[in-house]
Amino acid sequence: MDGTQEQYIQLPAEAPIYPELLAPGKRCILVGVDPDISGALAVLHWQNPAEGAFFPWQAARLEVHDMPIVLWQLASRVKKQPCSVGLLRTLRPYADLARADGDVVVRAALEVTTPSHISGKHAWFNIGYSTGMLDGILTSLDIPCTRIHAAIWKRQLGLFKKGKPGSMALAHQLLPAAAPFLRRAWNDRVVVKRKKDHGRAEALLIAAWSLGCRAQAVAVAESEDAAGEEDEVLL
Repeated sequence: MDGTQEQYIQLPAEAPIYPELLAPGKRCILVGVDPDISGALAVLHWQNPAEGAFFPWQAARLEVHDMPIVLWQLASRVKKQPCSVGLLRTLRPYADLARADGDVVVRAALEVTTPSHISGKHAWFNIGYSTGMLDGILTSLDIPCTRIHAAIWKRQLGLFKKGKPGSMALAHQLLPAAAPFLRRAWNDRVVVKRKKDHGRAEALLIAAWSLGCRAQAVAVAESEDAAGEEDEVLL
């Protein structure tokens, strides 16, 4: 045995960023958004019990929507950007549910990133454009939105320097029901990596982080000689 110890609890390790998601009897919808052009919107649905504990979010019903995009001409190049019409069509049904039923709580968590110092002006423009558009659409639909910096949620989920494979593996681990959305494509028996798989995984993880999921370092002993070593345990 390698000594790796994994523990799960039904209640989040920390309180959700929206306390109202704990309210008894409420039907809750949480949208995690990776705003990149290869990103996605991950939607978690669950019903809290009328009395007692918060519903275990790992068992929530999942929807995943790939980021709708539109092409536009920039000088001699064709660029991609998130499509505002497609985003409205995706998000409006959740807003309509909340307006029609007072027991439905709809909230969103939107990732924000900061380009590196070597990124060009187009990278800065694209990030500002997509983040601003999504924030405006959510506000116009009366869906409360919290902006979360990518560095914060990734560090607190133990994903620092683990790249795309780390995000994919963690999404499978935390939300087994997400497997159909993260399935690899096969071409002549060779796995074809798809950009949208990573965007879907990160949108799901943004939602999980928003519900209080964290990674915590704990001592794990593989043997008497290996006592005191640390590993990451997801809560």
